[in-house]
Amino acid sequence: MKNKKLIILSGVVAFLITLIVLFVLPYEGKNFKIITTKDSDAYKYAKGKSIEVETIADSEKDFYTEKKENFSYDRYQEGIVITDYHGISEELVIPRKIDGQFVLAIQKDALKNDENLTKVILPKTLLMIEKEDYQEIEIACYRSFLCEELKEDENLKVTVLSDSDFYSFTDSYLAFEYNIGDSIEIVKYTGLSRDIVIPETINGYEVTSVHLTVDKDLNSIYLPKTVNSISLDYSEKIYSPIFFFTIVMCGIALLLFIGVVIYVSLKDAQDIFYQMPVMIISYLYLIGIYGYSIYANMTNQNAKTVILVEIIVSLLYLVLSIFLLASKKRIRNYDEKIAHSTSYVQDTLELLEELDLSNYDEDIQKEIEEIKELVRYSDPVTGPKTESLEKEIQKMIQKEENTKEDWDKIKDSMQKRNRICKENK
Repeated sequence: MKNKKLIILSGVVAFLITLIVLFVLPYEGKNFKIITTKDSDAYKYAKGKSIEVETIADSEKDFYTEKKENFSYDRYQEGIVITDYHGISEELVIPRKIDGQFVLAIQKDALKNDENLTKVILPKTLLMIEKEDYQEIEIACYRSFLCEELKEDENLKVTVLSDSDFYSFTDSYLAFEYNIGDSIEIVKYTGLSRDIVIPETINGYEVTSVHLTVDKDLNSIYLPKTVNSISLDYSEKIYSPIFFFTIVMCGIALLLFIGVVIYVSLKDAQDIFYQMPVMIISYLYLIGIYGYSIYANMTNQNAKTVILVEIIVSLLYLVLSIFLLASKKRIRNYDEKIAHSTSYVQDTLELLEELDLSNYDEDIQKEIEEIKELVRYSDPVTGPKTESLEKEIQKMIQKEENTKEDWDKIKDSMQKRNRICKENK
C-alpha cells in the first residue's frame, strides 16, 4: 500500500512540474505566421524566434508584392481624379482604387514633378489622361478603350500588356507610419487587416526595416526580400491550441497511469516481480507524454502532428498494458508450475533432515545418508512418469518407525525414480 501511494505521488508531482513548465514557456507571437521567401532575412528571423513561417516561391511573390505610392487627388461622386504624385519611382503603377473609390482620371501635369519617372502602368478602370504629359514616358496598359486610343497616337510609346503580365493595382491607402532616409523604416501599422502585407517600396524608396508591435489577432505578415532589419514586438502572452491539447493529454496520461498502478497493485499486492513490467512502461509513457508536450510547445510543432503522436502513444500504452495484465496470470501460473516441478528435491531433503537419527541403529543411519545423497544429486524436475513415485517416497519417509526393509524400499524407489529421469532425457 505504501509503495502504491509513493508511485501515484511521483506521477502527480511529475504532472505538476510539467504544468508549471508549460505555463511559463514563452508563447509570444506563436499565433501568427510570417510569409516570405526561403532565402530572405525574414525566414532566418522566423526560425530564430520559433515563429511559424510559410515560404513562397519566387514565382508566387508577385501575388504579395506591393509598391505603395502617395497621391493627391480630388474625390467626385463618380470616382477619383489624381492631381499630384509625391514619389520618386522610375516605374509607377497607378492604383485601381484610392480610399475605396475607382481611379477614373489623371489630371494634367499630375506627374510632371517626378523627373525619375520613365514608365507608368495604367489600370483598366482609368478613363482619361492628358496625352501631352506622356510623350516622354512609356505607357503600359491592358486592353481597354483608353489603351486603344493611346496606342493610336504616334507620339506616345504604348505597350499593351498581356494577361500574364502581373501588376498589383491595389488600393493606394498606406496603412503604415514610417521613417524615411535612404530607405524606408516602417514603425507602425494603422490598418485593420489581420493579414499584413509589407510593401517592397513606398514612393520609390525600398522598405528595408520593419519594427512593429504585433496585435494579438494577427494571422500573418508578409515580409519581402528587401527587408533586412526586423523587430516584431509580441509581448502579450498567447497560448496556442497545442498548449490546451497537451494540457488535456497530460491530465489523461496521469489518470491512465494512476488507474493502471491501482489495478496492478490490487492484483499483485505482495509480489513486486509481477508488477515491474507494467510499472516500467507506465513510467515511460508518463515521461514520454510530458516530455513531448514540453518539446511540442517549445518548438511550436504542427498541431496535427502533436495530436496524432500523443493519441497513438496513449493507445499503444493502453494496448500494451492490457496485454501485460492479461499475460501476467499466465506467467504466474507457469512460474508456479515450474516451482512445483522443481520442489521435489528440496521438499524430500527437508523431510530427511527432520528425522531423528538417534532412533535408528548405525546401519539404518548409514542408509539414510546414502538416500540423502541420491536425492541431493538427482534430477530436480518432476515429470508425469515420476510424480506418483515421488509422492510414494515422501509418504514412506514420513512414516514413523521405518524398519531396515522400509528404508531399503525407499532407496530402491529413489534409484528407480533416477533411472526414469535419466531415460526421459
